[in-house]
Formats: sequence, structure tokens, C-alpha cells
Amino acid sequence: MDDSDQKELRGLRYLQTQKDLICTLKKALADSERENVQLKSEISKIVAPPVKKLRPKKPSSSKGKRAFILGLTDNHYTQQVDPTLNGGENLHNEKISFQRVSSIIFKANQIIEEAQSKHGVSEALVWLGGDSMVNADLHPNFQRLTPYEPLEELEIVYNIKMNLFDQIMSGPLRRVPLRVHGSLSNHGRDGKKEEVSAEMAYRRSYDVSLYKNLDRSLPINFTIEPTYFGIESVGGVKCLLHHGHMVNMRVMPHTNFYQPNWTQLGRRLIHPKHQGIKLAIIGHWHTAAEYMSNGFTFVSAGCTVGQDGYAYGHGFLPEPPSQPLIEIDSVTKQVVQVHRIYCDI
Repeated sequence: MDDSDQKELRGLRYLQTQKDLICTLKKALADSERENVQLKSEISKIVAPPVKKLRPKKPSSSKGKRAFILGLTDNHYTQQVDPTLNGGENLHNEKISFQRVSSIIFKANQIIEEAQSKHGVSEALVWLGGDSMVNADLHPNFQRLTPYEPLEELEIVYNIKMNLFDQIMSGPLRRVPLRVHGSLSNHGRDGKKEEVSAEMAYRRSYDVSLYKNLDRSLPINFTIEPTYFGIESVGGVKCLLHHGHMVNMRVMPHTNFYQPNWTQLGRRLIHPKHQGIKLAIIGHWHTAAEYMSNGFTFVSAGCTVGQDGYAYGHGFLPEPPSQPLIEIDSVTKQVVQVHRIYCDI
């Protein structure tokens, strides 16, 4: 073999070596790419875990669906109640008020969860009846009942409400259409004519400011009623929602038997806008009462502040703090039951 043949052979061997090297590199790159893809997949699982979507529970029976109204009114969150001023029956402050309302929501969630498993729940309404704050600016003729200035109290009550709504939305109502109705409260200090008084109260109300802040923060449909009498339809039942100061409550002497002024209420129900009302809910009077007749239900919501100096001084008998949860059959469009939920403390 001459020199030229040897050079050609060495060249061929070199080319084959380069081809083998290229094949080895391609295989290594392919293996590396597969490993990179696998690593990226594992990292994506760690960085962004898949979101588990909540789906409504399928009703376990076909007995009909339920709708609910949870009443939260006259909670007076920051009111300081000294037991020595009310016969030693009650102590109240912002910590106790939060615990009381939270215990009511906990029990309401249990009732709704049971109804959901049996019948399914079609919708729910949280009614905020007003008087969440108690600053002296709201009641200029009353003794100051809170250590906070108005804007301080507004911020504190807003934070309390946000925590309570977190509790509501993390319960069974997270799976059903939920909305809020805020009622306008007023105690007659802005004039006697209803239309003027409601307009003035809406502009001055700390409750309205609270509702607006909650509306901006919560992912829930929120109605802020600009008049004294709001209307909602829940489970096919037309409801009249009113803080309560324009419907008097009467009490039998030396008893806890309360009833509304039926004449006042009747005049309200025959108003053209209110015809067809099957359920009327009021607050303001800090008394728990409910009356159910054929086709109509009346509820006085009660309160969570309990016996305070004002009630004690005016002869109101002590009453356990409570709020109502109203259960509606959305198939028959009738109120099924008014659950009276009492606080744990």
C-alpha cells in the first residue's frame, strides 16, 4: 500500500470517528432534552399546582330545593356594656360581639349543610339590617357607648365583617348563588317625612359607608338599599326588608311576648310596591319574635348585644342574644321554618 492509499484510509477512519462522535452527541442531546422536558414538567407541578375546582354537590334526593336568608342586624360590634349597668346579666365588647356572631354563622352553616345534603340549596341571601356601629355621632342624644371615634370604629367593624364573611363564604354557601342586601337604618333624627329622612340618612349613614367598603372588597352581589323598605325575592318568596324603626313592636307587660303593630305593618303591605309580600323581616327592637300564618311570615330579628343599660333602664326583660336563619322551599315558594339561632356566649 503506497502513501496515498494510507492517507485515504486514515481520512476514512477519521471521518468515521467524527460520524460516531456526532451520533454520540446527538444521542446525548436527545437524552438531555427528554430529561429537561421531564424536569420542567416536575417543576411546573411544584410551582403551579393544579387548582381543584369546587363543584356544587348533587342533591341526594328529589324532595325539592331550599333557599336561605341569614339575618345579621343590630350587632353593635364595638359597644361596651358594663354588667353593673344592666343588672349583672351581660358583658359586651368587640371581642365578645365577634365571637357571638361567629357562633351564629357556625350554627347556620351546619343547618344549611344538612339541607344541602337532603334537598340541595338553590340560593342564599345575607341580610345586613343595620346598626353595626354605635358611635355617639349616630345617636347624639345617647351616652357614648364605644371608646372609638367614628372613622376608627368604621375600620374596626369593617375588619370584623370581612372576617365573618370569610367564614360564610368558606362554608356550604360557597357552592350556591349568594348575595347581600344592606338595609338603611335611621332612628327618626333626620325629619318626619319618610322620603326626606331616608335621603338624608343615606347620605349620613355609617352603615352605608360600611356597605360600600364591603361591596368593593367582596366577590358577592351587593345591594345597598337607598330607602327604608327594601324588596328581595328569595326562593320565589317576595320579602320586605326593613331596619325596623318605622314599625312599632308591642310587649305584654312583664313578659317577653312581643308582637308588631299590625295596623302599621298592614298599611305597609297594601302599598302597591309591596303587594305579594310573603315575608317581612325587621330589626331595631332587639327582640326575637316570629309569626307564621297561611302565606305570610313576620320575623323580628333580635340582636347580639344582649341586655344593655338602655334595655335594662326601660324595663325590657333579659333575652338571649340571637339572630334568625329563614328556610324557604323554593319549589312550593313557602317559608318552611324560622331557625332561631342563639349565641354560645
